[in-house]
Amino acid sequence: MRARLPRPLSIIIALSLVGVLFSGSIVSAQRLDPDVMDHLSQSVVQIITLSGGEPVSTGSGTIVDSTGVIFTNRHVVEGGDDYAIMLLEDVNEQPVLRYFATVTSAFNEADFAILQINRNENGSVILPGSLDLPFIDPLAAAEKLDISRGDTIWILGYPGIGGGYLALTSGTIATVENGEIGGVRMPVNLTTDAEIAPGNSGGLAVNSEGAPVGIPTRVFGEERTGGRLGGILPFGALLALIQSGAATTGNLGQPQAQTGGETQPPQQQQQQQPPQTTTLAPPITITCDSGEAITNGVSVTVVSMRSGFSYTATVVGLGDFDPVLAVANPERSSGLCEDDSGVSTNFGVNLPGLGVVRANSGTPQIDFSQNGSTMGDIDLIVGGYNGMGGEFLLILEGMAVTQADNAGDPFSVMLNSSLVTSGVPLSVYMIGAESSLDPLMRIIDADFNPVTDGDGAEIMCDDAGNADYCWDQGDSLTGAQLAIRNGNFTADNHDAMIRVNPQAAVDAGFTYINYLMTSYQRETLGRYSIVFHMGVAPAGG
Repeated sequence: MRARLPRPLSIIIALSLVGVLFSGSIVSAQRLDPDVMDHLSQSVVQIITLSGGEPVSTGSGTIVDSTGVIFTNRHVVEGGDDYAIMLLEDVNEQPVLRYFATVTSAFNEADFAILQINRNENGSVILPGSLDLPFIDPLAAAEKLDISRGDTIWILGYPGIGGGYLALTSGTIATVENGEIGGVRMPVNLTTDAEIAPGNSGGLAVNSEGAPVGIPTRVFGEERTGGRLGGILPFGALLALIQSGAATTGNLGQPQAQTGGETQPPQQQQQQQPPQTTTLAPPITITCDSGEAITNGVSVTVVSMRSGFSYTATVVGLGDFDPVLAVANPERSSGLCEDDSGVSTNFGVNLPGLGVVRANSGTPQIDFSQNGSTMGDIDLIVGGYNGMGGEFLLILEGMAVTQADNAGDPFSVMLNSSLVTSGVPLSVYMIGAESSLDPLMRIIDADFNPVTDGDGAEIMCDDAGNADYCWDQGDSLTGAQLAIRNGNFTADNHDAMIRVNPQAAVDAGFTYINYLMTSYQRETLGRYSIVFHMGVAPAGG
């Protein structure tokens, strides 16, 4: 179970002078090997459940993979929209805030949920693959586990009565209850007389040798006698649940920004298998500040834009297409719009397969910034004047690969019906403004993990035109040119591009295509621009 939080997070972290607890029991004379205890304590985390940036409860969790996958109870994460992850630096001190995480899977058949660490303590995005955290291996534990009534059990977690310190309690296994998962009979629940207090839920239960057994969950009590038994979900049952596909959530959505209080999570989804069919979102409709409306819009979202930074967005229509550009918050209740901005005809690009494309009298351009107290999302919505369809280039300026980026800069394109039925492939170019920058672009899922194709190849590009360093090779950008607000730039063989068929992405179950912009091995820094080559279908088409 989780402990309710009536006080702010900062107070909870600072509260109490209670040390590590050892409960009295019939096995209290035994102890875990100190080295084993040290490893286990580094794998058990405290979870602060947040709602709107405010703490609402605490619980425990266990890291089960070095990339920051955490097993916990479903009831620990219920009622929250973000999760602060506290790790130990000293077993006799309170844990400290190190990461934020999002729910990737939750299960109705058991009190079980999975979290993925995806941001550091400052809310900056990190790739799970860049982590190397202490963990316990639930698969190895399940394969070796032989548990019986009367066996000694130890419980690790962060109960509320422990004052924020790691607590260790002991007892014996009282019952072993079998059930059926995926047609196989197996132990699905254990009970113990070891003390499990509110806040302990989701932590770790181990046997007398320190071998992982499962995660502690709710306490069952009997009012008349005052008897209490705590529940433990065995790792074997949890792994069987995962393999059964019983998760209630998936991960093909759009990454979401850190917008209020502390941070907001990406979509609470993790992919098991792509859905057989995907219903396309309708075209975006938005009313501009001028009263004009976009009725066939497509969107590119600047995810987690830093407060105080300014970007420039310009849309150049191809052929006779007359674009309208809106900059809006994620709710899209209204937008700052431009139709004709009088952009100089010297503004333009020269890209492979397109040739020279210049601004014209119908080119909209908007400078925008994100002025919230934390990072936030900004939507760029493009439609056609009077609902006309066509293709266009959306050019973004002002970005940079910096030391503060962590994983990189995320951008997200919604695969709605207007984009997909336009028939225009989605091509994205990342071009450095300095020759010292070696751009790298990859497609990621909602948890910021790299996406692979059907052959297992990561969809990324380092050097466009080089099949060894760019998925599907792409077009060489050597000699491509940008003449934009921030200057004139000539691309080279280190710049990146990825072209995706939107319909193929939809057929694979995706509702967004998420891009992460960074540099090769994050070895180089510098400014860059992005060009999105996209299309919109006519309104009502």
